[in-house]
Amino acid sequence: MAPLNTATTLALRRSGDRVAARCMNPDCSNQCRFSGSKGRPARFCSDLCRRIFARNRERILADLATIDSAWDDPEIATGRSNELRTARARSVWMLDRYGGA
Repeated sequence: MAPLNTATTLALRRSGDRVAARCMNPDCSNQCRFSGSKGRPARFCSDLCRRIFARNRERILADLATIDSAWDDPEIATGRSNELRTARARSVWMLDRYGGA
């Protein structure tokens, strides 16, 4: 078996037979436990965290769609290309924390 890399080692903690990892919601610092039982492993510490994650991700995607459509409107795009580029880069950066596009 190959040794764990540093990122994996830092992301996982052993507690007896249980493995814990940080909640997938970037705004949450709680831990999720992998119990090894049937079903899908938990990605979020709670249903509320999962819903917040999904809502934030949808908002970022909607922002990206709005920014991308602004390029098609000459009244908006003219003279504001740097602002649009920066807004798009920021949204893509944030989306990375929410699983990407």
